[in-house]
Amino acid sequence: MARTDDQRADAPTIGGHFSAIVDEHDFPPPGRYGYESARSCLYALIKAVGARRVHMPHYICDAVPNAVAEAGCAFEPYAIGRDFEISGDVDFRDGDLILLVNYYGLCAASIERQLEKLPREAVVVDNSQAYFQSPFPCLANIYSPRKFLPVPDGGFIETAAVLPQEAADEEASFRRFRYLLKRVGSEPQESRRDYLAAEESLEKPTLRAMSALTRAMARAADQDFIVRRRRENFRAFADMLGIHELGFDLGNQVPLTYPLMLKKGREARAYLIEKKIFTPTYWPGLDLADEFERRFARDVVFLPIDHRYDERDMSYIYDILSVYL
Repeated sequence: MARTDDQRADAPTIGGHFSAIVDEHDFPPPGRYGYESARSCLYALIKAVGARRVHMPHYICDAVPNAVAEAGCAFEPYAIGRDFEISGDVDFRDGDLILLVNYYGLCAASIERQLEKLPREAVVVDNSQAYFQSPFPCLANIYSPRKFLPVPDGGFIETAAVLPQEAADEEASFRRFRYLLKRVGSEPQESRRDYLAAEESLEKPTLRAMSALTRAMARAADQDFIVRRRRENFRAFADMLGIHELGFDLGNQVPLTYPLMLKKGREARAYLIEKKIFTPTYWPGLDLADEFERRFARDVVFLPIDHRYDERDMSYIYDILSVYL
């Protein structure tokens, strides 16, 4: 008969009421550390290694340079070419880091090529748009689960460096979860204000750990299904649209979106929004000197391919887009 008098103090409770998480899956996190956001991962890394400067693309979310500045570190922008690789020389010195971006989860090959030419021990790969990408052999890989999974916040970082970390703010994560709950059975416009409030609450990077809620939801999501559906939807668009100017090779990657460059991309995005097809802009308000970067920011339409949709939805979007074109 089992003994009950030697139960560990930290043993989990058995029984009681249910939690909101149904643990049908148990997928491991893509990184050793979990923080409140991806930008917080970069912030913690800079603090840990004492970087004096970070080289990063002009074409990047402003949250990244803001996080670098919050860490008390300088940043130096560089241009990217049509292959999404560094264009020109980087004035790399001791104490510097180089940030490479895996754009839209479709640039693994360009990352690998650049790693052959760069000091890997100083390279950080931003996989925020490539949650399912295996870590590249370098100083650190950063991931953002909320771009792929229904979680309210969070970021993962895979690195051998020892990073500082503070206790999670569980209540803040519960508050952010509100927009996900309101989205159930309603149009996105009805929870837009809550979504923006959640985004604003993550603007300033911290050393706070990822919440238990986010970690559990990420682990429990059916990631095999999400991976399969995203690839299927990307391929459906590729078949319908044929070869176009960008021509990303999917391979075994799991994309965030389907990037389609058009002559009047801005107008096409507005037309799709009129038809209740929402496409993001990466990233508005950037001061870009390079002509390719300016055109990319202006004229690429990022078509939705996430796991909520299937090939019929891709055909519906294609038909609407075809009428516009």
